[in-house]
Amino acid sequence: ATAVALNITAIRPSARGFITLFPCDGDRPTTSSLNYTAGAVVANSAIASLSATGSLCVFTRATTHLAIDVNAALTDSRGFGAFAPARLFDSRPGADAPTVDGDGKPNRRLLPQSVTEVFVAGRGGVPDEATAVALNVTAIRSSGRGFVTLFPCDAPRPLASSLNFAAGDVRANSAIVKLSADGRLCVYTIAETNLAIDVNAAWTG
Repeated sequence: ATAVALNITAIRPSARGFITLFPCDGDRPTTSSLNYTAGAVVANSAIASLSATGSLCVFTRATTHLAIDVNAALTDSRGFGAFAPARLFDSRPGADAPTVDGDGKPNRRLLPQSVTEVFVAGRGGVPDEATAVALNVTAIRSSGRGFVTLFPCDAPRPLASSLNFAAGDVRANSAIVKLSADGRLCVYTIAETNLAIDVNAAWTG
């Protein structure tokens, strides 16, 4: 196996923080796989790349119990590849919220009922010919209750949500999303929020 599909659960953390999953033979990326608050029990699913020896490293920002469940294993094959997470988009301003290549930085909160385009193909390990990607999307201190919908920019916005959040939340969810023919992803948010998007696997063909 070169990657696994997991469910990760933080159990009663001591403070607000996050978890990052990454292959143990690589550097820890500046991304999050799960965000939590003090005392909560919070879960998220993820596709995580493994090291060459099959190990997975877990970084936690705050003290917490943790449970990890595996539900699928993946091998690099025609059309699929997993890699260390890379941040493609972060709406927060400044050097404390970097992306993998400096792009994907609007330096402002996303406005209510707005659509934002994110170029994905060719960035952060995603092949130029990628047709779909596995992502982790995080809403950060939203101004109100709402949702985010991820969809290919050359298709109509679906009546579905990729992430649901409440006011003031830092909340994440994973998603597999089809890209447009030119490798773009569109993000619709119904409420004002900051947003971060990390990629960890891609499909071609």
